[in-house]
Amino acid sequence: MSGKEGTLFSGTLPLFPLKLTERMFIVIGFMAGGMCIGFMLRNRHLPGLNKAITVLIWILLFLLGIEVGENRRIIQGLATLGIEAFALSLASVAGSCIAAKGLWMWLNKKRNGS
Repeated sequence: MSGKEGTLFSGTLPLFPLKLTERMFIVIGFMAGGMCIGFMLRNRHLPGLNKAITVLIWILLFLLGIEVGENRRIIQGLATLGIEAFALSLASVAGSCIAAKGLWMWLNKKRNGS
């Protein structure tokens, strides 16, 4: 693929004729709309919602992998990332997991009245 050709998600195909700022406001609008709907449905039990969210996240990760995989510069640069990038990524994930666990424990302690 030459540098001038668009990719599926790059925004250069007719699939995305809007400017970047217009797409940004659409994304923010969808998020705000979802928050409003979530607020209105907060007292209802929605069975299967967690499973649907998980499946959608997996689909988004798969599509992100396709986007990364079709970018020649990223694929060619994978060999030059080095151990520092791997260590930084690993430390970031570990730190996020530790912070999430700490927040989970703090929220549960607060909820139980301790």
